[in-house]
Amino acid sequence: MNKFTQQELDLIKQTQKSLRDFKGEYTITLLFNCMEILFIPQSKWLKTLPTHDINLNEWGISPKDIRICKADYKDGVNYGTVKNDYSVRNVAKHIHNSVIRYWVAYSPASDTERINMMSFCDRKDDRINFQMGITVENFRVFLMKFSEMLLTNQSITKRT
Repeated sequence: MNKFTQQELDLIKQTQKSLRDFKGEYTITLLFNCMEILFIPQSKWLKTLPTHDINLNEWGISPKDIRICKADYKDGVNYGTVKNDYSVRNVAKHIHNSVIRYWVAYSPASDTERINMMSFCDRKDDRINFQMGITVENFRVFLMKFSEMLLTNQSITKRT
């Protein structure tokens, strides 16, 4: 199992504190600061996430928010036969991929206005594997739960 560095743990804790203490309007700067935890390599957390379906109460995301959520599509496989997988693990993987590839849109599309909606997209081989629209508040719930899971499954690697 890959371990978190102290710097990654500090980032997770700081993000969690920012999300918990936030009382104001969501702006693009705030959202991208909070999304930093999604830049932690997938190899360090993916296998620790649950495989049950994501749900609104616990994770802030309903399968109804998700238009496409393919499992492990591989080049050469008939795209229409690839099943949808709404598991926490698969959804988090696709959100992570969307963020690190900058396939995130927000509305209104202004750096100064309050943002209320976000959309995420993940692609492979020119096919959309994931597409989701979500309120910013529900995304905050997801990030809080995601950070809790990361801290629950933490192990630290010593820096040399």
